[in-house]
Amino acid sequence: YYYLCERSVEMNDSNELYSISVENVNLYFIIHNESFLQRQNESWEKALHSHIYYEILYSVGDDNRVIIYNKEYQLQSDTFTIVRPYQNHGAFFKGVRDLFSIGFYFEKSRNRNERHDLYALLEHFFSKKDHISIKDSSLRQLFSRLQELMPKKEPVSEGLIISVLMEIVYKILDVLMNESREAGSTIETTKKHRSY
Repeated sequence: YYYLCERSVEMNDSNELYSISVENVNLYFIIHNESFLQRQNESWEKALHSHIYYEILYSVGDDNRVIIYNKEYQLQSDTFTIVRPYQNHGAFFKGVRDLFSIGFYFEKSRNRNERHDLYALLEHFFSKKDHISIKDSSLRQLFSRLQELMPKKEPVSEGLIISVLMEIVYKILDVLMNESREAGSTIETTKKHRSY
């Protein structure tokens, strides 16, 4: 279940759920079709809601806006925003398919991977601060590809959909890491260095 407009909405057939374990993380993706396609709907506009997962919003057009904790932000074209769990937020948009949305959640897996620490990177970049309207035009192609695959009108490999979702997450991480380097920030991970 997730909550929208102070009412409970069941995760049903209109929602697509995907999961994968990679490095030391279990990743879960939620694509609820109404949100992903962003059909113009008066009852959804400006309706503040929250949920237990992250939400990645990608703005194709220039006239989209997001509200987080009652503060409104203009979203430029080719920008992404990460909404953290339990943040009251809403979005309103100019037209159909101008704003894409992916629900996203991660947890540390029991698999130990001494060489990589994807969990620490996600924890550092996704849960520590707000990321609103960060420009990256290379994401447009990935979201367009995802749009082609959703909703599934013909048989499509789940692996193909998951690979596009993973590319989106890794690309966003790359953008945030570069932004952090430019700002001179350091990232603490639990990565263990092997000695040879």
